[in-house]
Amino acid sequence: MSINKYISKAYLLINKVLRRVKMYLIKPAFMISGRHFVFDPNGIYSYNTIAVGDDVFIGPGANF
Repeated sequence: MSINKYISKAYLLINKVLRRVKMYLIKPAFMISGRHFVFDPNGIYSYNTIAVGDDVFIGPGANF
């Protein structure tokens, strides 16, 4: 593999980890969140008015 492939893979991994950390830091802002709740932390949400159940995925680009 060339150095560019290593750099791009490292960038993608770091970006994924940072998004996951951001998600866990923002998650308590929701009114209620169930088990296995995953969401895009870069979405636009009104956190204090949203209650989410178990096994919910909110994808990228969501606006609530």
